[in-house]
Amino acid sequence: MSTGEHAEVGEPAQASAPRTELRPEAEVSQRFADALRAALELRNMPLTRLRDSLADRGNPVSLATLSYWRSGTRQPDPVLRKEVIADIEEILALEEGDLVRLAVKPRDVGQVPPAARHLPTLEHGGDRIQSVLDAKQALNGPADDTFRMLSVQMTTDVGAEGLPIAATCQFLLQCVKGTLTHHVLCVAPAGEIERPMVIDVVGGGAVVDQYLSPQCTVQAVSIELDRTLEVGESLMLEIRVDMVPEGSSGNPFGQFMTVPAYHLAHKVANWIRFDPRRIPDWFEEVDVTPDGEQRRARVLDTPTSIHQVRWNFGPGSVTLHWGYGEPPGHE
Repeated sequence: MSTGEHAEVGEPAQASAPRTELRPEAEVSQRFADALRAALELRNMPLTRLRDSLADRGNPVSLATLSYWRSGTRQPDPVLRKEVIADIEEILALEEGDLVRLAVKPRDVGQVPPAARHLPTLEHGGDRIQSVLDAKQALNGPADDTFRMLSVQMTTDVGAEGLPIAATCQFLLQCVKGTLTHHVLCVAPAGEIERPMVIDVVGGGAVVDQYLSPQCTVQAVSIELDRTLEVGESLMLEIRVDMVPEGSSGNPFGQFMTVPAYHLAHKVANWIRFDPRRIPDWFEEVDVTPDGEQRRARVLDTPTSIHQVRWNFGPGSVTLHWGYGEPPGHE
């Protein structure tokens, strides 16, 4: 950037920089975006120049974020971004506080219980749990205290062999601390993974990296979210997993499906759809929480499917087991 451009942007101490007057009666009603857009237009300043000026002052802000602020799609946190907003006021020759007072405080996400580092699921031993933690670390997954899942829903299709063959997962993610740009999904079947599963993002993000544990017991993907989430913001994420890719000689999954809830979730749902050619003879659901486990016998909800729903559940896991012949423990 040339010296001339710096002079054009102007510092408040420079007499040559005319001040931008915001009408007093509009200060209350105008949103941050309206005020920022009006000041930029008055100064005839493109966002690229504002971005460069902020970077020169040691407060870099991406062009995309500035665009969000100008359009009103998002607003800066007046606490975390106070220095940035103050710099913008100086660069645009505004009175001190003209923009700060219009910035909206971040949404209150309420009391956020701590997330479970791992869940006491029945099917996963200590080695498998450690492999999941290793996968999250290898993919630089977000810290557990930066997000929560407000809802978790899984739909699983079971093939004619009685084993899961595909699943679709829907998550409602919310940022509760800092910013959230990625999510890591881990899949841990009962057996070893012969061929990597096909994991696709249907909506909400894109797969940017993947990981397979050395023991071939856990497969994970790193998903870049469609947009960066700030505190209080949420995003829907839908993922499809093809569990038995072409060329596989076996199925690593067992006759059960587990939906984990690492956080307290408003809703946890598990919908299992069976091939009509082979409907199981018995079903048992198991809820596992830090307080223990609960087992219940279940029957089909429709001729070919069964679903489980839990409200305000977690941390914990919801599992459905099924089988053929006599159920376990039957005498």
